[in-house]
Amino acid sequence: MSHGTRWIHHVRKLSAASIPASLIEKGQNRVIDASLTLIRERAKLKGELLRALGGAKASASLLGVPLGHNSSFLQGPAFAPPRIREAIWCGSTNSSTEEGKEMDDPRVLADVGDVPIQEIRDCGVDDDRLMNIVRQRVVLVGYSMGARIALHMALNSDKIKGAVIISGSPGLKQESNRKIRQAIDKSRAKLLISHGLHNFIETWYSTKLWSSLREHPRFDRVLQSRTQHDNVEALAKVLHDSSVAKQRSLWDDLKDCKKPLVFIAGEKDSKFVNISYQMHTEIMTHSKDEMERLCEVFIVPNCGHAVHFENPLQLIHAIRSFLAKLN
Repeated sequence: MSHGTRWIHHVRKLSAASIPASLIEKGQNRVIDASLTLIRERAKLKGELLRALGGAKASASLLGVPLGHNSSFLQGPAFAPPRIREAIWCGSTNSSTEEGKEMDDPRVLADVGDVPIQEIRDCGVDDDRLMNIVRQRVVLVGYSMGARIALHMALNSDKIKGAVIISGSPGLKQESNRKIRQAIDKSRAKLLISHGLHNFIETWYSTKLWSSLREHPRFDRVLQSRTQHDNVEALAKVLHDSSVAKQRSLWDDLKDCKKPLVFIAGEKDSKFVNISYQMHTEIMTHSKDEMERLCEVFIVPNCGHAVHFENPLQLIHAIRSFLAKLN
């Protein structure tokens, strides 16, 4: 226990009868607000400095949350932020993205520090309240498999405010389709091991789903970035184990959806355009009137499945519009 934590516990012990709990809570709220304001202002300052130096290439920020009180043994997750920073900026990892950007470039990824968890704790804020601070007003953004995860969390967790589902699906409805897909993914995993990553990548991106991406002038760079892996067996295991055939269908969950969602798909991606509208219809058919304002479909022009790569500005516009509506 730190000196600050011992101090607040000592004050509580001596003055529990004479100091109103509301007084302590108000003081704690001021500390919390000041801590979060510090993070916001630090991010704004870094953004202003980067723009002054020649403009930021992206608006992503890295924020650490060193909180591990739910760990089953030691508070390992609390040490994750410095380890992640070390991995990104150690100089021995491949930090190139498919667009040729370098993640270790501060104009691409700005480090805005950590939430001052221990300092907030020292003011007597317990861990459950800390988690509520960290989790409040969380909006998930996911693409493809990430969209599937974001949708699952939005439909099954009361800690999520809303979600942006980009080129995502709630899964397969029919058991027969699940068996077919499981066989396909099993075959793909075997192909990856037997024929190597380069052949697998060429086969993967030759399908109709990626026809629009293949026309992109930086498509060759995408292929190059995808081949920079040295553990084919691990990739094959991920492909097999994360198959959509093994994931629970979320179609029935959509009927009870009460969270704001926006389904985004590229206009050239007819498969996921249809899925997006089907998900929207499923929600609206079983929802109350307020969901008409909270659930929508946004079709991004001039792109296919890889919306974020083919037309990023229109995607940002869609996300900003959704967030503005939530706020």
